[in-house]
Formats: sequence, C-alpha cells, structure tokens
Amino acid sequence: MAGILPYYWGARTIDMFGPCDPHLSSRGRPIPLGVGRFDPPALIAKHPTFYVFEFPQFAVDFVQLPEFAPYRNDYFMLEYPFGYLGSKTFSPPVLLVRKDRPELDRLTQVLGVRLVEVEQEFRRTGFIR
Repeated sequence: MAGILPYYWGARTIDMFGPCDPHLSSRGRPIPLGVGRFDPPALIAKHPTFYVFEFPQFAVDFVQLPEFAPYRNDYFMLEYPFGYLGSKTFSPPVLLVRKDRPELDRLTQVLGVRLVEVEQEFRRTGFIR
C-alpha cells in the first residue's frame, strides 16, 4: 500500500510501518517479524490528509488507539459502492480523509464514493462492537 499510492497518485506519503525517517527508525516500536517500526504518537502528530489501510482490521485497530482519540472526529471514511468492508470477493483499502480537506466534494465525485463517519461505520459493519 505504501508503494502503490505514491506511485499512482504522485503524493507525498509516510509509511506508518516502515523505518522511513530517523525518528521512527530509532524510537519506533518494532513490529513482529521485523517488517518495520511503529510510533503512533509521532505519526498522528503529523495530522495527515489521508490514512490508508490495506485491511479493515488494521484501520479499526488504529482508530481505537488512545493516541488517535482526539482526532477521530476529524476524519471521514470513504464508502465504496462495491466490495465494501468484509466482502468475501474484494476488500478495497480503507481510506480515511480529513474533513477539512479542500475540494472534498470533488474527491467523492471522482472516486464515486460516499463519506461516512469512521467509528459509526465500523460499529454498523460489526468491526467494533
């Protein structure tokens, strides 16, 4: 996910699980199997426009972090018209977008999505009880 989006979008990105900067590589918490390091407070402090998660459970776990609590209401989640959360055939990446992003309406039109409240949608779909 961290490689695909910057390639196609041409956007500046932060890999939330990789030793991609000096702070993360020296202070981040090691991830099992040696696939990188993770430092939620440092990442969240950057207040990125988008968060992208390859799997719904990754997004749920992240949204429920205590460090993310003050920012939960700052983001929408994109609801796709196909292969939505928990689909057995295709599960698109979970994408959160900051509510104050310029041209939010244009984003939804271009992608053909609807914006939903993050925590409420995870509850509705059974990912959070």
